[in-house]
Amino acid sequence: MYGGDGGAQQDDLYTGYDNQENDFAPSIEDELQTQSMGSFSKPAPPSTARLGTGMNPGTAARGGDDGPRPLTSVRAAGYSSQVRGKLNPLQAVTGQVAFTSVLKKPEQTFEQQCRTDEREVHRALEESASLSAKGDNSMALERAKEAAKLERALSKKREEHSSGDQINLDLTFSVCLNLGQEYHNNKLYSDALNVYTSLAKNKQFSQSGTVRLKMGNTYFEQGKFPNAIKMYRMSLDQIPTTSKFMKFKILRNIGLSFIRMGQYQDAVQALDSVVENIPDPVAAFNLLVCMHALGDSERMQTAFLKLLGIKAKSEVEEVEEVEEGEEDGGSIEIALAEDGLKREFRKRRNELQRYILTSARLIAPKVVPGREIEGYDWVVSHLTSHGFMELASQMDMAKALEFLSQKDFKSAVSCLKGFEKKQEDLKASAATNLSFLYFLESDVKNAEKYGKMATEVDRYNALALVNSGNCSFVKEDYEEARRMYAEAVNVEADCLEALYNLALANKSLGNLQCAHDAFRKVNSMIPESTDVMFQIGDILYVMGRHEEAVKWFEALNTAVPNDPGVLNMLGSLHCTLGDEAKALHFYLESHRIYPASMNVISWIGAFYAKSEMYEKAVPYFELATNIKPLEVKWKLMVASCYRRIGAFPLALRKYKEIHKETPDNVECLRYLVHLCNELGSREEVLGYARKLKKLENEKGGGKGGQRQGSPQQDSIAAAHHLGQRGGMQPPMMQRPVSRGGGGDPYAAGGLERPRSSVSAGRSGRNTPSKLAQEEDDWGNDELGDDLLPM
Repeated sequence: MYGGDGGAQQDDLYTGYDNQENDFAPSIEDELQTQSMGSFSKPAPPSTARLGTGMNPGTAARGGDDGPRPLTSVRAAGYSSQVRGKLNPLQAVTGQVAFTSVLKKPEQTFEQQCRTDEREVHRALEESASLSAKGDNSMALERAKEAAKLERALSKKREEHSSGDQINLDLTFSVCLNLGQEYHNNKLYSDALNVYTSLAKNKQFSQSGTVRLKMGNTYFEQGKFPNAIKMYRMSLDQIPTTSKFMKFKILRNIGLSFIRMGQYQDAVQALDSVVENIPDPVAAFNLLVCMHALGDSERMQTAFLKLLGIKAKSEVEEVEEVEEGEEDGGSIEIALAEDGLKREFRKRRNELQRYILTSARLIAPKVVPGREIEGYDWVVSHLTSHGFMELASQMDMAKALEFLSQKDFKSAVSCLKGFEKKQEDLKASAATNLSFLYFLESDVKNAEKYGKMATEVDRYNALALVNSGNCSFVKEDYEEARRMYAEAVNVEADCLEALYNLALANKSLGNLQCAHDAFRKVNSMIPESTDVMFQIGDILYVMGRHEEAVKWFEALNTAVPNDPGVLNMLGSLHCTLGDEAKALHFYLESHRIYPASMNVISWIGAFYAKSEMYEKAVPYFELATNIKPLEVKWKLMVASCYRRIGAFPLALRKYKEIHKETPDNVECLRYLVHLCNELGSREEVLGYARKLKKLENEKGGGKGGQRQGSPQQDSIAAAHHLGQRGGMQPPMMQRPVSRGGGGDPYAAGGLERPRSSVSAGRSGRNTPSKLAQEEDDWGNDELGDDLLPM
């Protein structure tokens, strides 16, 4: 097709000029037609081919007046109507572009400029709302400020041109309300209230009820509940009666404010009115909470039934969709699978079920006063009758846990076994709880059985894997236990039980660094756990990092200042580091809290004996004698202390009591012989000497034979400087048993023992130095280290 329109359209596309508003459009079309026709003709001489003369260049070139060529003559040149929208390069050669570029767009009128500015305000306002919906409150506030700035500039411009009556008040109100809301979202409550107050005082705006509602929400979030209630009531009065739903929402906010203030009766009046008129699950739930706080079991039941009577609209919609899907082969169900409205319905249904389940768990122990189990049965029956079968099953599980809290394990097991034939998720939960119950009862076989059942149903059940790992731990299969715990951590990275027990398994296997790292991870998650702090300190102690262990045990002592085991460990650590003053302080504190610890008693008594403060050592050795009366070494230590302080008659009486109780004790006879010889009792010396010689002959005559009445060397563990250490802890998340570890200042002869206090200058009874050395029960090598404290 050929004509001037094609050329005009090409020019419009190039210059951007509106052809409909141009008065010169016909002449331009003529020029374009002339240019187009000439461009496909034989080139004319420059003197005849002129632009804008109205003469056909092809005619002038031929020198005749034959008129235009037929339309078919241009087909051989390759012209097509499909290139009408493109600029012909020959036009640029002829100069047409230069001619059309002179044309300019007419200036916009004032009203058109104002409308453009309004579009900019709308754009900024919409961007602010979009950012706020996405959670980017800071950027939303910036865009809201920009929208307010543009709107003020637009209003000022209209006022300067005496067109203030054309100001869009709805746009002004929307911009200011959005600005206040963004201030509120960014926790700038004072700025938000200033914006809302200016809107509320402006009589030009008729939406003051909405502004008062916003102010009430701001006061509510600030915790100023009386001010919030005042604003809510003002909003309730100003909102028109046609907005029934909004009025009840405001009334619900008033009830929530009264709940926060503790005025439950006033809250009940407001919420009851809401529940009676609209199906609001939030109001119904809070009404039930008020009844629970007031302890009114009858009204509690009524509020719960009202909550059950609220049917989510999603249920009806989904039923209709399923029916239609069955008729049409499921096509509608597939088409609506990702429908936004359906997602909203599902969200509301889940919210309603969450409120119902929370309410059921809250009121079940109280709905029937004094009979908790009957309360659970009442709740389950009504849930079943209202069609909430899944929630009823969950309440059955809660009923089993109630049996556990009452220590009724038999009923709990019976209740949990009823889930074996129900749906898979409940079956897995029941099996997990049964495994835990049997584990607590030390029935490892059944615990392992139900733990395996739970993992078979759901392999990604972290708690079931922990229970199976506990069974392996108890059977001392630490490698299998470690594997199960590691798998549980892979399934649920924040499972505290799995992490804690994994650290214990690594500790049992000797992987101290791995155990330390796992305990540090648990400590980062629950830094207040004293169990974890103890385990970290204990592992550092075993690894030989005593300075770090001291820091952890000091922090633990701050958390639990009256734990004798922690004080005992601090005493042992300071003793290892060579600070006996601090060690004595912590041992004395541990003894003050728990006086029956033999490790602490022995260390303190030995410390005073080493320091030659025998008077202070005597009470501790006597206490050890009372705690362990069958161990003769403590009685010998008491008698030795008396002898060293010069109380010879009292020491002799103690030795005689020991000999009477254990007549075959060689050490006691030796002390009796030496002491009687010192005191000049010749007859007693001869009698005890004969008994001593007889006992030595019976034992082979050796001085260093097995001593009767003394404890075994392996039970004392004198070679270890800090005493015996405790075993591994059980694999459950419980407080570790406080360890009782005391240091041995005389371990393996590491410290010098005091010398004899018997005076060598007693008249007429002086013996050779050899005899004095034999009398020294603290330094005599024949007595050995087993008579000294651990």
